[in-house]
Amino acid sequence: MVWLEMLAGVLLLLASTVAFVEGVEVLAGRLRLTRFAAGALLAAVLTAIPETAIAVLSYFQQGYHAAQVGMGSVLAAPSITLLVGAPVVAALWKSTSVDLGVAKNYVYFAVFMTLAAAISQLSLGPFINITALLFLLTYVYLARSIYVEEGEVVEVLGVSFVERLLRRRNTGLAALQVGLAAAGLPLGADLFIDVVSTTVNPFALALVVSPFATCLEEVFVAFYWMMRNKADIAISLLSGENLVQSTFVVGVGMAFTGWALPSTALGVVVVYVAAAVMLSLAIRLNRFRLGAAVLGLYPVYMLLASGFLS
Repeated sequence: MVWLEMLAGVLLLLASTVAFVEGVEVLAGRLRLTRFAAGALLAAVLTAIPETAIAVLSYFQQGYHAAQVGMGSVLAAPSITLLVGAPVVAALWKSTSVDLGVAKNYVYFAVFMTLAAAISQLSLGPFINITALLFLLTYVYLARSIYVEEGEVVEVLGVSFVERLLRRRNTGLAALQVGLAAAGLPLGADLFIDVVSTTVNPFALALVVSPFATCLEEVFVAFYWMMRNKADIAISLLSGENLVQSTFVVGVGMAFTGWALPSTALGVVVVYVAAAVMLSLAIRLNRFRLGAAVLGLYPVYMLLASGFLS
């Protein structure tokens, strides 16, 4: 029964995100965003809602286990997009080059995840909220630079599901679809917290399970873009997602969970930083397909995460 309830939470998160992202694609075209901004900014921010919601809702659960789930979800969030999604996209890459903004995203990710790991080992007390605010403001600054960066504009897409259903083309309806789908995300996240908080080791289970509930949809969307010969948007989404996770999501995690990671969890951050450096270097060297080697780090991550189950 517990696993059925957990599955229900995962399915609700995924179904909501699918509808959410479809609406986002329509909005990106109508807002005339660049292809890089559509993936790295708009899609990345909106698909980061599940892990952010888990961190926020864990605070209102007011329990040690809930806080562990929140921290575990924040720490685990990059695992699927960084260690699986990006290297698979790299392996299938056919273009000659990658937008250098993607490389910068991975450098920023490595820097801020390292800072976040170091901060998690300090006793900052109420000052943790100031640190959280700095992380949030940092993302706002970086997001603005992504928005104003020049590049090819996204072609105008079709209509959203709600527009097709009502047989009326209206940007407000596309935005309504995004809003309705977004409402399902925290509901799924809340159900996930309720179930995982009853387990023996919620932090470990959050590390292993939560990425599939919160971040697998980004990988699906990226692969969908790959199949439509839009690999540049796919890798922009994945790198932008990691940027959001290392700044905005981590900032939320600091504010709502206390951000006191066990020292043994720092090994996960080391794996993340190594992966981000490898991807950034592959792009800088114009050998992005070499980034496929990052996939070899995912078993290391799973080994580290499963170690908390003992």
